[in-house]
Amino acid sequence: MPIFSTENLRTVALVGHGGSGKTTLAEGILAKAGMIITCGSVERGTTVCDSDPLEKAVQHSLRAACTHFEADNANGQEVRVHMIDTPGYPDFVGQALGALDAVKTAAIVVDATAGIQLMTRRMMDWAKERNLNRMIIVNKIDAEHLDLPRLVEELREAFGQEVMPINLPANNGARVIDCFSKDE
Repeated sequence: MPIFSTENLRTVALVGHGGSGKTTLAEGILAKAGMIITCGSVERGTTVCDSDPLEKAVQHSLRAACTHFEADNANGQEVRVHMIDTPGYPDFVGQALGALDAVKTAAIVVDATAGIQLMTRRMMDWAKERNLNRMIIVNKIDAEHLDLPRLVEELREAFGQEVMPINLPANNGARVIDCFSKDE
């Protein structure tokens, strides 16, 4: 097992409203990082993070789940990312709040089909109060009939002009472009 110095550790909590896709996103990240062979499914009860039988039965997270993966940072150094997948429904907010106390970054997951919801706003506020790094991940961008430019504008109206896209969907959500590479 590799040993990581403190400067090569990252901590992030996936937070947001229930049903925004946090657990499915965690599966995708873990698969992309090579930590699991294939993505599990919330509907099939095969995800890494929702392993409790009750979570499988109700098909949503009830407790925070910790995972990790390795990735290269911008300088090409390997870092370990500790990721906490949190429940999103208000009844389980204590699990998400506890996760915020354990991380440096809150990744607020927004369902593109639902827009800004109650727990989206609350998590942004609570992360800001804790002086955490905040990033917004807009999930489900491949759904039909979305007005993604309008959603970005709504996010800016709600959370300020510091909301800046890093990646944007292209070809009707079929691919994602990096805004920094100025890919047309």
